[in-house]
This record gives sequence, structure tokens and C-alpha cells, in this order.
Amino acid sequence: MSFKKILQLMVGYYAVAVGFNLVSIARVQMGDSPLIHGNPVLSIILLSLYLVLAYCGHKHWRWPFIGIGMFGLFALPVRGIVPHIQALLDPTLLTIYSSESVAWIAITINCFGFVVLALSFYRAPFIRNLRKHYEN
Repeated sequence: MSFKKILQLMVGYYAVAVGFNLVSIARVQMGDSPLIHGNPVLSIILLSLYLVLAYCGHKHWRWPFIGIGMFGLFALPVRGIVPHIQALLDPTLLTIYSSESVAWIAITINCFGFVVLALSFYRAPFIRNLRKHYEN
């Protein structure tokens, strides 16, 4: 898979994750409970780093890409995957979701984002060139 395609998938992850949070905001505005009790606006702001990362990758800006990407490789599992899994394993934590299926959807979306992010590091030509430089 080309690096360009991976960057497109990264933007796709951003769109799906933001859409999930916008649905949560819309539900609250209609008087319903949010999909997940939390701060969907903050999530959308943090997700914008994926757009910045995709732009840095598109421009081949090595160090900003590495910095933001490393933050994402750490933060996404810690804040976006593990808490959802913990909630599924502990029924008392599952109450923050509108349903169990919402927790599964959130895990699936964020696992996809993590895989895309990891692939971007593997396929980025400017990182491969950096590896070759240090191997010699």
C-alpha cells in the first residue's frame, strides 16, 4: 500500500472519528444522552492532529511527522482504545456508553486509526531513508 493511500486512510479515520463525536453532540442537543459521556469537542480538537499529521506526511516534513506520530502512537491506545476495552470488561464502567455496541464501535474506530498510524510510520519514505542513513 502506498504512503499516499495511507495518508488518505488517515484522513478517513479522522472523518469517521469526528463523525462519531458529532453524533454524540447532536444527541445531546436533541435532549438525548451522548454516545459516550465525556467531552466530544475536546476529542474533535485532539483528532485534528491527524489532519496535521497527514499534511506533514504529504509535505514530507520528517520531524513534525515523527513527533506528532509518536504522540499518537502513545496517546491513541492509552486514551482511545484501552479505556473502551476496560469498560467492556467491567460492567460498572460500561454505564458511560449509551449501549455496549457503542463501546465496540469506538474500539473499532480507534483500532483502525492506530493501525493506519503504525502503517504510516512503516511506509513513510522519509523515515525509511532515515533508517537507511543510520544503518550505514
